[in-house]
Amino acid sequence: MSAELDAYKKFVDGLVNYKGSVTYIIDAFETKRWNHPPSAILNDLPDEVREAVVSVMRKAAETAIHDVLVQIVDGEYALERDGVRLACRPFDGALHDDFIARVDGIPWPDEHS
Repeated sequence: MSAELDAYKKFVDGLVNYKGSVTYIIDAFETKRWNHPPSAILNDLPDEVREAVVSVMRKAAETAIHDVLVQIVDGEYALERDGVRLACRPFDGALHDDFIARVDGIPWPDEHS
């Protein structure tokens, strides 16, 4: 595998596995430890409503990342790490397409068995 393709895959998989502030918010909400207004209302939600809200939060986070990746592609920006330029469209889709495929658990096209 080329360094460019390896850097590309690491970047996309890093976004898929990112555990940032959204994960903190979801965890606090799921475990009823949300301590920001309106915490009393949110902490008293029924479990099925809580699960629906968590699903929407996860999808919103994925959509936000997707939209940034669309801007990178449409704006023809180049990504580079440690002097290695990430591959550009190494597979059939664009960067945002590969991100969504990985979020959905689809293996990389070059890793199908």
